[in-house]
Amino acid sequence: MLPGGLLAVSARVGGVRVEAVIDTGSERTIANNALRDALAWRRRKGEVARVTDVYGATTEVASGQVDKAPTIDFGGVKISNVTVVYGDFHIFRVWG
Repeated sequence: MLPGGLLAVSARVGGVRVEAVIDTGSERTIANNALRDALAWRRRKGEVARVTDVYGATTEVASGQVDKAPTIDFGGVKISNVTVVYGDFHIFRVWG
């Protein structure tokens, strides 16, 4: 459990181990650039991700790259076809 009552769980995204935060109030699924870089080899050569803006709970607006994530595995519960926005978002600096 993180400060503010957010639930953190261990997961794998395309085989990459991550700590995922379950935020049921979020409009989007976001990930940091470290995960994007770890998964970069999965992108087809020459393919470019589209960029979008992400609006946080404050007035901050940040840009990120939109892409489909590989399968996300939460201890045997798997979800696929999830759109993720990868970026350098403030919340990742807060959580460390």
